[in-house]
Amino acid sequence: MPKVIDFGIAKSTQQRLTEKTLFTQFQQFIGTPAYMSPEQASLSGLDIDTRSDIYALGVLLYELLTGQTPFDTKALLSAGYNEILRVIREVEPPKPSTRLSTMQDEEQTRVASQRRADPKKLGLIIRGDLDWIVMKALEKDRAHRYETANGFASDIKHFLNDEPVTAVAPSMGYRFRKMVRRNRVAFAGAAAVAAALFLGIIGMTALYFRSEQLRKQAQHNLYVSNMNQAQLAWAQNNVGLVRQILEETTDYPDRGFEWYYWQKQTHLELMTLRGHFLVNAVAISPDGQRIVTAGTGNTAQEIAKGDTAIIWDAASGKKLVMLKEQRSIISAAMSPDGHSLATAGFNSSAPRPPLGTIRIWDVASARELLSFTSDRGMTFSVAFSPDSRRIVSAGVNFFCGSIN
Repeated sequence: MPKVIDFGIAKSTQQRLTEKTLFTQFQQFIGTPAYMSPEQASLSGLDIDTRSDIYALGVLLYELLTGQTPFDTKALLSAGYNEILRVIREVEPPKPSTRLSTMQDEEQTRVASQRRADPKKLGLIIRGDLDWIVMKALEKDRAHRYETANGFASDIKHFLNDEPVTAVAPSMGYRFRKMVRRNRVAFAGAAAVAAALFLGIIGMTALYFRSEQLRKQAQHNLYVSNMNQAQLAWAQNNVGLVRQILEETTDYPDRGFEWYYWQKQTHLELMTLRGHFLVNAVAISPDGQRIVTAGTGNTAQEIAKGDTAIIWDAASGKKLVMLKEQRSIISAAMSPDGHSLATAGFNSSAPRPPLGTIRIWDVASARELLSFTSDRGMTFSVAFSPDSRRIVSAGVNFFCGSIN
């Protein structure tokens, strides 16, 4: 049975549709907006061709599958003129399977019964190839629609025969381009902000590298000045100042030959042992493997307890043994066999006059072996005999000041 189908706006492609000239009033529609293609709703004067019919056929297929047009006719007609045009041009309709899944249960049951299908299975049947066939016919950009009605019909036949269809899900890039076209103003603003941020980042990065370059140049200039000052101090026999300058520039990453030259000239220490606030005595074992330091502690509590003697590993600088005494340590000596340590000083806790004190320690266990007290005054020095069996001490008479 032949039927007249409304395709939106009719146009003759090969001859004049009528001898009469037809005029429409301003903002008056000819046709039905629900079937109108985006180019028909455009105000750009884009030429209309048969691909507008493909769009209308896509609307018909959409309606055959879901019982509804892509855009609700009542909702369109209730909107204003400009809103109708905007929706047709810019808004993407939901896929047929999506439209079915969002229907109320009663409406979904009615639509499925009219199509002799199970309500739960109808959406699954449509989802996939049929979705993309319909959406390809409803593309906003007519260049992406089917070229002819025959191509549209062929894809439907392929679906019915379980053959591959030409309509496939659009790529992410294509979807993104469509989103950009729909939201030109928003994306233009975002692009402007992104460009400003990018330029700002470039500017900040350039400033950072420039400031870093200036900082390194200033650091290098200071290093050169310090090396010149070290050379001048060396010429004036001020070795202490040379060592101070070398220590201050130890962490400079670009030290040159001159730094190592002055280090060798001044025999700069290989390591620094930090165990005392004030060092009174230093001794080295005969084999050179241990170092003994004696003096006050680092904190007020340690100072109040008395002087401390520490035995260090000479190779690594590791603290091996710590001896604490309630007296002052002025001198220390290691025995030639390396087994014993002698410390000398005076007992500050004794009644005046202070008594000179010598103590012998076992190096391995840090245990006190012997203790000697002199009533003649303070003991300033102590030493072992070559066989490690005797010790000699020297001090001062507290009353007359003569050497004992």
